[in-house]
Amino acid sequence: MRHEISNQDDIIDSRDVIKKIEDLESDMEDLEITKDDLLDEITDLEEEKDDEEITAEDVERIDKEISGLEIQIKNTEKEIEELQEELDSIQSFNDEFDGYCPDWRHGETLIRESYFEEYCKELVQDIGDLPEDIPSYIENNINWEGVAEDLKADYTEGDWDGVTYLAR
Repeated sequence: MRHEISNQDDIIDSRDVIKKIEDLESDMEDLEITKDDLLDEITDLEEEKDDEEITAEDVERIDKEISGLEIQIKNTEKEIEELQEELDSIQSFNDEFDGYCPDWRHGETLIRESYFEEYCKELVQDIGDLPEDIPSYIENNINWEGVAEDLKADYTEGDWDGVTYLAR
């Protein structure tokens, strides 16, 4: 199951990045449709206002409705602008990795740089390079920062709004 992602996550799945882009694009399309519908309503009200038999009371009502619709349009435009900024940011992040990671579309793990040392420690333990029965006085003195720096050579870096992620 996919979850909301942010550049505060330690680990991100590339499929979640792709899904986020698709969701943002869909949301923007929906808002554009909403905006168009609101503009159509204004056009209809303006046509109604042009009717020669309309009363002053009706003109006042229509003007209030148009004013309310214009406010809704401005709010919708602001939402679209905010979504566009978010989309531009995550699209740029996606583009940094898409050409370098062969499994990008099928699921590539992105590791936040500040979490990379911990990730490397877990990786070394999981693949069996660190014996399970190693005494703690040895394990506690392993230079994990150095191990992480050595492993970084196999990773590509990408930036998401000032936060660096690594992917293999």
